[in-house]
Amino acid sequence: MVADALSRPACVVLPAPEGKVDLERLAAAQAMCGESLLWRDRENVQVIQVGESELLCDTSTGGLRPVVPSTWRKTVFNSVHELAHAGMRATRRMVSSRFVWKGCVRDVGAWCKDCVQCARGKVTRQKRASVEVIPVQLAAFSHIHVNLVGPLPATEKGHTYLLTMVDRTTRWPEAVPLRTISAEEVADTFVETWVARFGVPRVITTDRGTQFCSSTWKCLCHTLGAQHITTTVSKVTA
Repeated sequence: MVADALSRPACVVLPAPEGKVDLERLAAAQAMCGESLLWRDRENVQVIQVGESELLCDTSTGGLRPVVPSTWRKTVFNSVHELAHAGMRATRRMVSSRFVWKGCVRDVGAWCKDCVQCARGKVTRQKRASVEVIPVQLAAFSHIHVNLVGPLPATEKGHTYLLTMVDRTTRWPEAVPLRTISAEEVADTFVETWVARFGVPRVITTDRGTQFCSSTWKCLCHTLGAQHITTTVSKVTA
């Protein structure tokens, strides 16, 4: 009789991309991962002997899909995705058909979005905005940039933040220590330090921090008669 799939060695049954994944080391990592060990009591899980270790595999789809511990998930993703840098849908299908772990679809989707080579390959979908020239005001202290820095190591008086203010024309800088960065304290400090000494600026440029997008800061700019400009949103990935 022709041997069925379950009677064949694990190295033959498991799909091809696992060639980049050391199954014996994967099995050893399973033994150290509490989340992976919870799969042992499930109905569709089979234990496969790989070297001197036992590999937990899911059989719900008719094949053997190793249960991947948390420390090996990115490695498994790279072993599949880097074959051809397929799209998100295709990568999800290839990974989920060969491996299994909790949150597999979510993790694969996030890693596909962060793939630099995939992003570079989609040049026709990227929009590049032209660099706009911001004119320099002739009058000093008419256009200033305000920002917050921190948290920083606490001083003896408990200050952990800095409110920085820079004049666009003369590049005159000011930095004021703050204990908190509430919208009220930021607005009061700005009035007490900059406005009281240099007057009311015509234009104030800030980022989109919650302090500068609050109703308190909006009311302050309206009361002073200053125009508030916010910078564009930038996405940072780790």
